[in-house]
Amino acid sequence: MLQKPNNISRLVGYFSKREIYSFVGIGVINTLIDFCVFSLLTFLFGVFSGGAYILFRAISFLVAATNSYFMNKRFTFDDQEKTHASQVVKFIGITVTSFFINLIIGYSIFRWFSGFLHLSPTIIADMSTGLGIVVSMVLNFFGYKFFVFTHPHEKA
Repeated sequence: MLQKPNNISRLVGYFSKREIYSFVGIGVINTLIDFCVFSLLTFLFGVFSGGAYILFRAISFLVAATNSYFMNKRFTFDDQEKTHASQVVKFIGITVTSFFINLIIGYSIFRWFSGFLHLSPTIIADMSTGLGIVVSMVLNFFGYKFFVFTHPHEKA
């Protein structure tokens, strides 16, 4: 007897393993771009703190996010349509929102774990940052798939 698919089965049917693997792979590439651009800027200018640090992080994040937009559009979500301003605005909105959620989660978990775990601050910072990254990746994936790179026949 066939069973009626549950909600999770239906949800999983909305995306493929190829999309997930592509998204994660592009995420790794974007992380490397972010890190390399930031490292190059700090090396070239010899500045590692203050306003320059924030500027260099913003520049490296923007370069990586720009790459993310074009690579995910083409390879993860197979969107061959011409780029529209509304799509870019949605992408930026989701990316920036998940970035701040990443920061809030990372900071909050760090503060919470620091209160009772007797580990080095570096380990706690790495754990909390990792959790923030995972949550923001999931938010980005679903946000990009269902709000940014939707095909006309998929729009509700």
